Amino acid sequence: MLDAHGERNCSSVLAAPISKSTLTHHWRVPRDAGIIWQKPSGRENLLSLRRDDLDALFPGLLDCVLRAPSDRA
Repeated sequence: MLDAHGERNCSSVLAAPISKSTLTHHWRVPRDAGIIWQKPSGRENLLSLRRDDLDALFPGLLDCVLRAPSDRA
């Protein structure tokens, strides 16, 4: 979703109702791994994919991961 729609607030990315503490944990992992940027905006945080940085370090990897078939039905 971040790749297709750009910068989004934390709660709009996931469709399921999840508590704030759980969302915080789920966004910490990709943020700490350098996959997303998190920017404060008022009372919420905006997330964006670090596509330029990832493509520079690992050309083609992000496209491959995003095109991979999903196991979800």
